[in-house]
Amino acid sequence: MDGEEALAICRNAVPDLLMTDLDVPEVRGKELIEQIRQQYPTVELAVMTGETMLDAGRCAVALGVRHCFRKPIELDHLGFRIRKMIDANDAVWGTPPS
Repeated sequence: MDGEEALAICRNAVPDLLMTDLDVPEVRGKELIEQIRQQYPTVELAVMTGETMLDAGRCAVALGVRHCFRKPIELDHLGFRIRKMIDANDAVWGTPPS
């Protein structure tokens, strides 16, 4: 999926969490994060990157993203972290109606 597709999906149904690579086609990861942050402030954001953790961490801080994953991602750890991100987001913005 590219950045344009991600924005189109968000227009139809705002997700709880958006995880993007910093290197995606069309709309770059940084631009995508900035647009999502402006248009959908309740969306929890996470980035993944092949960069060093130091570089990725700097980028995440500059973008205001609290969660950064270095590739390759350990899937068992990812599931745990995603649940914690969604729970933290619900605590701030309220649990959406079912």
